[in-house]
Amino acid sequence: MIDPDDRSCFDDFVPFRPMPPSSYERWHDRLPPQIVDVWERWGLGTFCDGYLRVVNPDDWTGLLVRLYHLPWKSQVPIPIFATAFGDLIVLEARDSVATLQFRNSIFRSSALKYYLADIPDEYFRRDVLGIRGYKTARKRLPIPKYGDCYAYDPLICQGGPERADHLRISNMRAYLKEMIAVGYQLNENNIRFVQLD
Repeated sequence: MIDPDDRSCFDDFVPFRPMPPSSYERWHDRLPPQIVDVWERWGLGTFCDGYLRVVNPDDWTGLLVRLYHLPWKSQVPIPIFATAFGDLIVLEARDSVATLQFRNSIFRSSALKYYLADIPDEYFRRDVLGIRGYKTARKRLPIPKYGDCYAYDPLICQGGPERADHLRISNMRAYLKEMIAVGYQLNENNIRFVQLD
């Protein structure tokens, strides 16, 4: 049985900085205790062998509203993590987390209760976090530092292939702004929902 309080996924956590107090005050009442606990214990930084980043919602909400729109969703989700591929992981509802894979327009959703405890599981990493291709990318390029990500060049949304030999390291904000500049948005016209077993 999985312990929902298991936080072993943070055993390899590399701190970047503490969560800024102003951001903590703005967001802590809107987030579940599991996420607030991560901020209090670890702050911002990388974990999961460098694949995941704990992020400040203030840094990503403005870009998120330009990158993701589904007309049946009334609230803007809250960014809580990012991946080394420039994807955002957001709190969709108080008990639901979604991985928004901008690189290939995939939406993956999971329940929050066991989310952090499930991160070490290979199935979860592959089918919820979208980690496929990360080991191959790391053979070609170093792990992106906090604030950076692997970026496809040319962009997949412009017809570029989803292959490691088309990756470069980029500032994540610049990469997402590049997608916005070419008119990309994850929306009802291109989103692919991945059904989990």
